[in-house]
Amino acid sequence: MEDKAAAIRSFKAATDTEATDLLIVIFIILFLVLVFLVVLNFRKVLKQKFMKKLFMKTIKEKSL
Repeated sequence: MEDKAAAIRSFKAATDTEATDLLIVIFIILFLVLVFLVVLNFRKVLKQKFMKKLFMKTIKEKSL
């Protein structure tokens, strides 16, 4: 009876560590996806600013 309880406790401990490892991996993946989205958005914003400057420059040149 005591062996069975010890086996159950060791199984629970093993599954708990696996669950925490899985959670850590999931959080790392989510963090990487978030960083990727932020970088993409940042590039898009920079591109828009650059295009706006270029557009304004061409308008000024045409008006001269």
